[in-house]
Amino acid sequence: MAAFRRRWPSVRISVKMQHAGSETDIDNQDFDLCVSAINPGGKVTNAERGTSLSAVAVMRRGHPLSERARIHVADLDGVPLIRLLEGHALRARLDMCFFEAGLSMAFQHEASSALIACRLAATSDDIAIVDRLSPLVCPPQDLAVLPFEPEVRMPYGFFYPYGIVSQDPMIEEFANEIRKRILIFDSFPPGQEHLAAQAAADA
Repeated sequence: MAAFRRRWPSVRISVKMQHAGSETDIDNQDFDLCVSAINPGGKVTNAERGTSLSAVAVMRRGHPLSERARIHVADLDGVPLIRLLEGHALRARLDMCFFEAGLSMAFQHEASSALIACRLAATSDDIAIVDRLSPLVCPPQDLAVLPFEPEVRMPYGFFYPYGIVSQDPMIEEFANEIRKRILIFDSFPPGQEHLAAQAAADA
């Protein structure tokens, strides 16, 4: 956003985060660009594949599994987990991972967002599987972030208002800035999310 504002200083940017699938809100609001892991439904069109990020396992520092190089789904057999609420795209992918491995998810808590799941994981003995951006909500000294296997990549799409045939150059430039910085972020290995975010911000 800072890079975009340097080029377009007079443009006001308003950002709203909401649970994917809130079609009513999207229908009733004016927007220029929606970035989502799933098609948000409602009055959107001209969907474009943006990029993707791998899911990661997060847990408190000092957790018995926090010193491993990576977390495999088999390592989570019987381990207390924090599960995302139904409707999250990542939850469906993780449910399939456990099903294919012949395992049941031993969840004790459910979270309405990956951000909340990270905060819960940082202060409990439970583990959460989340997108790579969400661990930024916690200080790195509080939360261990490890690669998760089998790899689950979450695609992020760009969605535009229904009926728009060609995009405003400013909106396209803003989307390109997001794409570029997500690629920079993804070039860093899991566990270096804060360094990755700083590098992306400085680009």
